[in-house]
Amino acid sequence: MYEIFKSYVENYDLNNKRIKHKYEHSLRVAAASEELSLLLGLSDEDRDLAILIGLLHDIGRFEQIKRYDSFKSSEFDHGDFANKILFEDKLIEKLNVNEKFYSIIKKAIFNHNKLTIEDGLTEHELLHANIIRDVDKLDNIRFLSKGKRVDEIEEDVSVTNSIMEYIRNEQSVPFSLVKGGNDAVAVNFAFIFDVVFLETVMLISYENLYDCFYNNLEYKNHFNEALGIVNNYIRNRLKGDR
Repeated sequence: MYEIFKSYVENYDLNNKRIKHKYEHSLRVAAASEELSLLLGLSDEDRDLAILIGLLHDIGRFEQIKRYDSFKSSEFDHGDFANKILFEDKLIEKLNVNEKFYSIIKKAIFNHNKLTIEDGLTEHELLHANIIRDVDKLDNIRFLSKGKRVDEIEEDVSVTNSIMEYIRNEQSVPFSLVKGGNDAVAVNFAFIFDVVFLETVMLISYENLYDCFYNNLEYKNHFNEALGIVNNYIRNRLKGDR
């Protein structure tokens, strides 16, 4: 599985920092998928399936970066393109996956980058869609907590009020609202509101990820309110009030 994934990625330029970042992110998300699966007490079969989805969820990103040198193209849905690679171009056949899991993989990857999950999923499809969405956010927050950031924070620019309204209402923020670096940073605080599993919230809390993220920011005064809302939300989730 890992060798086939690596072989695919080697078709792209690993000297490109965005390609390298997404390759490393995919490996970490696969590991986080195993971590969450164990905490959830899933079967070995579901754990292995979650790991596979975690490894493959961003496989569409590499072509996006090659074409646009960006993660932000409105013309390219990397979740949709991942399924093209896997199922239309038939990369999935090289991975020796039982066909009974194809629908679960397809639905999980399609929904991993959408603002909300589509209706009509089976219980099993929904489980894996929720796992990949949780661990994708978990890895992003872990990465940010280490002070790694590509968006440029502006000293004299406040977070857009429309984005802060989403955060105050404890809602995920549509990326279409992002106007600049400060907005892009603020969106990450809202990730927590879309986390499904209490076990994921517990990991975020135990590792103190949001405080570490905040402490590594320049001009952190712009994000005081967002951090307060997020920490209050986490406390309430852990107490069972959310």
